[in-house]
Amino acid sequence: MSETVTPASTPRALPSDDVLREEIIQLIMTERNVERDKLVPEASFRSLGFESLDVVMLLMGVEEKYGVYLPIDGELSTVNTLSELLDLLVARIKTAEPASAATAPKAATGGAAQ
Repeated sequence: MSETVTPASTPRALPSDDVLREEIIQLIMTERNVERDKLVPEASFRSLGFESLDVVMLLMGVEEKYGVYLPIDGELSTVNTLSELLDLLVARIKTAEPASAATAPKAATGGAAQ
């Protein structure tokens, strides 16, 4: 009887900062239905028509895609422009640890679906 051993931490292959920025911009375009030409670095949340719920939805999309949780009342509370948001999200994605086995779906950890 052999058991498969998975390393505790597998290095993540992350795209470049520019690719991450573009992926986040694509999320914003999808979540908020904002045209690409309006998403300039100096754009403020207000000029983009973002409400707090829009920011929460964006953060949920980032968490789902990259496994990075960023509370809205933490560092994000000082962010005012798209550029600042992208800088913060890219930095968090780059430094985040991979999701632990405890948060992985059962199928991925060998649990049987019932």
